[in-house]
Amino acid sequence: MSDEEVDKKLMQLDIMEKQFDFYIKETSKVDIDVEGIDDDTGGEEIETLNRRVEELFVRYQKDVKAYQELIKEIELHFKNKYGLDLDLQKYK
Repeated sequence: MSDEEVDKKLMQLDIMEKQFDFYIKETSKVDIDVEGIDDDTGGEEIETLNRRVEELFVRYQKDVKAYQELIKEIELHFKNKYGLDLDLQKYK
């Protein structure tokens, strides 16, 4: 892998970390929305919000897997090319 390819992968990691922040913000919004729903009349609203959280969770899991693969590739590159052991496993 070339240094240019590694740079692109590092930029991908940065974008993915912003996506992880988005997931946190969105699930926090859902939590706030759920708190404002009347338990007696809000069953449908709660179900919609639950589906939203499930959707975010599935996307998060997929992104974590891709993120971890990128990390492994980058760590391997630095180990092979420069003899450096990086510990980039932020999301496990």
